[in-house]
Amino acid sequence: MASLVVFALDPPRLAAFYQAVTGYSIDHSDTGGFRLRGESADIFLHAIPEEIAASIAVTTPPVSREDAAIKPVFDVPSLSNALAAVTEFGGVVTDRSFEYAGAVLHDVLDTEGNVLQLRWWQK
Repeated sequence: MASLVVFALDPPRLAAFYQAVTGYSIDHSDTGGFRLRGESADIFLHAIPEEIAASIAVTTPPVSREDAAIKPVFDVPSLSNALAAVTEFGGVVTDRSFEYAGAVLHDVLDTEGNVLQLRWWQK
């Protein structure tokens, strides 16, 4: 994966969340959204069009959007630090965690309820 596009109700808040959790750096884009740059991928955050945004409710804490057909996975250098950042920046740490192929994977929710997975490679 070279890039991920996420449509957001609150792009600045979501950008701060993804920066804290993934360690990607934030660049402001020409379109008013955000580009977060990682070593091997970029995340683009764009505002949801107003007519669609009006039908979406985001709660605090966010409620999981389990009906999405995809779940992005981000490698993190420290799972404990990434999980702490999830909570600190308004996301939710779920209890879904497992080991697979030498890695620990943990599902979390971002500030708008999107499900993503954090992957930490065991040494």
